[in-house]
Amino acid sequence: MLIEEGRLLLNDPVGKYLPQLDNVMVATPTGAEPVHRKPTIQDLMRHTAGFTYGNRGTSQLYRNYPQSSNEAADAMTSDAFLKTLGSLPLFYQPGTHWDYSFGMDLTGLTIEAVTKQKLSDYLRERLFTPLGWSIRDSSFRRRRLPASPDHCPSTL
Repeated sequence: MLIEEGRLLLNDPVGKYLPQLDNVMVATPTGAEPVHRKPTIQDLMRHTAGFTYGNRGTSQLYRNYPQSSNEAADAMTSDAFLKTLGSLPLFYQPGTHWDYSFGMDLTGLTIEAVTKQKLSDYLRERLFTPLGWSIRDSSFRRRRLPASPDHCPSTL
């Protein structure tokens, strides 16, 4: 919808909307180097921006990254999350490698920056309600699973 409305473009640099990510560098064996091109919205959506999850490896760089989306959401504000990622080098040059990453989280934060709304509110107003869906049908809240599979409801 935002693309159709001309409010953002897939080839826009992420830093246009999330300025904390405007000056990212790329890790090298001896330190860091400038990016050859800035990561784009499309890179975020296809997991090729250079970000990753901290739980995908054991190097110091991995340990510096938040472990997962859930950990980041539980422990950090959006601003703290963006400042953390903006202070860390990317794992590779944008567009050159695919790796699971915080790309969808950052895409959601980009939507919030463009619309000036919480992602859940924007999706409810622009997508779910027009389609006749209830917010109960989709959620952005993590459901805590029981410790034992014997106690899992059949609806999970």
